[in-house]
Amino acid sequence: MSGSRWSRLADARAAALLAARAGRGALAVAPPDGFVAPPGARPVACADPSRPLDVPDGGADVVADLARPEDPGDHAARLRECVRVCRPGGTIVAVAGGGPPGPGALAPRDLARTTACLAEAGAAVVEVVPFDVFGAASPWRQGLGPEAPAVLAELEDLLAHAAVRRAARFLEATVVPALPPSATGRALVVARRGGAPAPSPRRALPLDDPRFGARVLALLQDDAVVRFAAFLDATVLSLPAVAFDLPAWLAAASARPDAGAAARAAADRRGREWYPGLDARRLVEAACVRLARRALAAVAPLDPDGIAPTLEYHLVEAVGRELDRHLEATWTGL
Repeated sequence: MSGSRWSRLADARAAALLAARAGRGALAVAPPDGFVAPPGARPVACADPSRPLDVPDGGADVVADLARPEDPGDHAARLRECVRVCRPGGTIVAVAGGGPPGPGALAPRDLARTTACLAEAGAAVVEVVPFDVFGAASPWRQGLGPEAPAVLAELEDLLAHAAVRRAARFLEATVVPALPPSATGRALVVARRGGAPAPSPRRALPLDDPRFGARVLALLQDDAVVRFAAFLDATVLSLPAVAFDLPAWLAAASARPDAGAAARAAADRRGREWYPGLDARRLVEAACVRLARRALAAVAPLDPDGIAPTLEYHLVEAVGRELDRHLEATWTGL
């Protein structure tokens, strides 16, 4: 999805993470088409990683490698140079590819390779921050198969809405850092030259945080965000490795005392009402429409007379009846 709305959001997240860990005065090793250098950094061009940087040994306190892990090139040589020009005890910051490690991974510089290269050069990883949940190296993307064009086009259409982009940035900042790096497309890597390896502190998922729940409920008062939630529920949360019932979580979150204050205010601004459980119902309704339209798109090549679209209402009703049975069986409090 190079040049897509999601790739721009992911690049902005990478730039923010690099700036937060590198800061002003850092030495930024900048290959062509790399990430944006942190504000106030000292850029040094690195078009050919096989050639040494014009920087003395230990000449920088902090070194930020701006190379994209998915781009071709001698990533090991570039990382070695980053360690060489970093002072003992200094910091090296880079971005690694996510997804499963090992031969055949989509990103030529995955987390396992990055960690190994840094260790061989004398630096130890002390922090890993996963991001880019829809990235090309993520298991979600790699598992799409022939459905990839349609699913990615749907994601692009959803991201055309500013409210959905806000929701995506919120999830990238709050939920994605708590995921294992193997479940995301990229990860920020922070290492210390001459330091000892340290387990990266894993952030806890904020699902039980009332502030997180209140923010999600408020975001869901926008119809485009509800459609985005239905997309997530069907494409990401339906994976076998993910055991998470989003509608049930929404129902529980909205039932907490005072949880709906922000949601009610957001609904009022749109001339709507809000009550506990409404968000789960709206999500299920959006899922019904999405499933029906996906089914119609799947049979369209077998429908030369164009009859399939006339069945949309009946499919939505049929799916809705089945989901209602699930609601009645598991959410008796709604």
